[in-house]
Amino acid sequence: MLETFQELHQRVYDVYALPIDRHAIHDLLATCFRGEALTHEYVEHFTSKVHMTDEETAIEIVRLDYDEVVLIDAIDGRYRVEADWNVGGVVTHQRHKHTRINRYRAVYTLEEGPDGLRIVDTRMRNLERVRSVLTSGQGWWATESGGNTSSQGYMSPLELLR
Repeated sequence: MLETFQELHQRVYDVYALPIDRHAIHDLLATCFRGEALTHEYVEHFTSKVHMTDEETAIEIVRLDYDEVVLIDAIDGRYRVEADWNVGGVVTHQRHKHTRINRYRAVYTLEEGPDGLRIVDTRMRNLERVRSVLTSGQGWWATESGGNTSSQGYMSPLELLR
């Protein structure tokens, strides 16, 4: 079940490779989400893609790592999963490129349905913007705040534009 969650979750980041096409974005997100969660994610990602186009901005996801993915509980075809992950990419805007790396922690509720397992709720627990890529050491993330939650952390794809 945890592998299925990761497959669903990773697929969400594929939206950045899509053109602005309402149906393509919705169809991709519908393979990951259901119900109100699908509506929320669609509005957020479609809006982000429109703003990115207007501002001549692109995001290329380079790396997605999971530090921890844990099943909290499973009751009657509903699963709660807590995930801690890092996502890094290259943001291109204003005629230059730079890396952008964020760290997240969230609890997801997944539910079995006729189309398989889908995410039906997301509760963000923690987020922080990561300053730079480490070239040596145990990991490849270095936080701006030395490991504490940064007041400059970003949750939304719109925030990646800033």
